[in-house]
Amino acid sequence: MVATLLPKSITTAIAVGISESLGGIASLTVALVVLTGIFGALVGPRLFQIFKIDDPVAKGIGMGAGAHAMGTSKAIEIGEVEGAMSSLAIVITGIITVVIAPLTMNLLLQFFS
Repeated sequence: MVATLLPKSITTAIAVGISESLGGIASLTVALVVLTGIFGALVGPRLFQIFKIDDPVAKGIGMGAGAHAMGTSKAIEIGEVEGAMSSLAIVITGIITVVIAPLTMNLLLQFFS
């Protein structure tokens, strides 16, 4: 189940590969990625208002890292800088997750075995 949930905050194409390589359920990973993106795109702008986040770079990075492609489409609607930073955050988050996911999975397997 952890292998299925681990890649939920990256784009679907990368998430499926990670989930399959770690022994997760790819179809459930896809559903979780889509739900994460929709939730982030809907809730993100409101959270920015609640927490008084006005910096366009922070908004873009938050939307891209948390809600991947859906968040990026919403960030582009918010502004040009937000969209650019969100796109950059998707790429960096994807790379970091590809590197860290197998390490995290190994640590969890050692800890719980």
